Amino acid sequence: MGATPIDGAAIAEAVLLRLSDERCPLPGPLRLMRDLQPLVAHRLSPYAWRRTLDETMMALAAKDHVALHHAHFHATSKGNRWRDDRFGWRVPAGATWPELRDVHFVAHALKVGRDHRAKAALATGDGLRRVLLERTLGVKLRVDEGLAGIRDVLARYALRQGTVSGDAAVSSHLLTAPQRRAQAATLIKGRAKPDSDHRLIARIAAEQVGSPQTSPSALRMQLLRTYMTGERPLAAARPKAPGTRQPHSPFEPSEFLTEVRNFARQCAQGWSGNRRALISRVFPRLIDAHPDWGLDVGRFKTLLAEAHKAGRLHLVHADLRDKKILDDLAASAIAYHNMILHFIRVEDETSDAA
Repeated sequence: MGATPIDGAAIAEAVLLRLSDERCPLPGPLRLMRDLQPLVAHRLSPYAWRRTLDETMMALAAKDHVALHHAHFHATSKGNRWRDDRFGWRVPAGATWPELRDVHFVAHALKVGRDHRAKAALATGDGLRRVLLERTLGVKLRVDEGLAGIRDVLARYALRQGTVSGDAAVSSHLLTAPQRRAQAATLIKGRAKPDSDHRLIARIAAEQVGSPQTSPSALRMQLLRTYMTGERPLAAARPKAPGTRQPHSPFEPSEFLTEVRNFARQCAQGWSGNRRALISRVFPRLIDAHPDWGLDVGRFKTLLAEAHKAGRLHLVHADLRDKKILDDLAASAIAYHNMILHFIRVEDETSDAA
């Protein structure tokens, strides 16, 4: 057994949560020990667990949090209030121990708080993985995000983290589904790469909490065992690779410029040597791809002007005004010194490595 102790407060929380199962007869010492043992079996032998639980029950009884009646434990009103204060929400009446453990205790371990949508999602395997990825990686997933959408979010996350290298280090919007899966798979250490989006997401979720298995039950148990040792599962999030964005900024300047060029190429017009993209047409594509960047059009234009000034991107003026795009020209306008710039030039621009 490992030397890391079990956190006393976590044991008390688990005890009071187990005593919240109103559908089960009030448990005696042996039933309570048996039901909670899987949460601590990785650290405590059966003998050590029984002794630890006895000490916990005596401490809870001394605080009037639990009481023993006819060889059965029950939580007092004071104990229930302490439990709800620790969890941050009122534990529902009528819930069984498996539901209390797999949803409410897991939600507490993941610090879900009062996010009812996330708490409800924990009842299913896919929902559990979605919440786990959001909490450990800091990514944002829509409620209706499908497997392909989660895969693409993970691919963009891998690109930002610097785990993708070589020819694969390009915007995921320019790649096929298998190539995006390969980008996201760089978040997995070693072993063969998954051949489906479902397996990919399951493996990445399992790796975030250090679980060798990918089943929902294995993820929940690993999360709770980590929590019971006094550690917090969120600490399992992958550390940032050197040179990646800092916490105060949602992206690196080089990443921003790469994405601007990618989308400018997609909507550029003109002839070879003079291909240009309207700024107003690039902006919607960028924010659709990166809503987590929180860019508004003003900030977007400021960043473009700064890159233009530094010689890392070329913005150009509209010499000829096509009546069909007057509105787009007006929406694209960036005032720069004594000029008004409207286009992003996508050929012969200075490398952003400059």
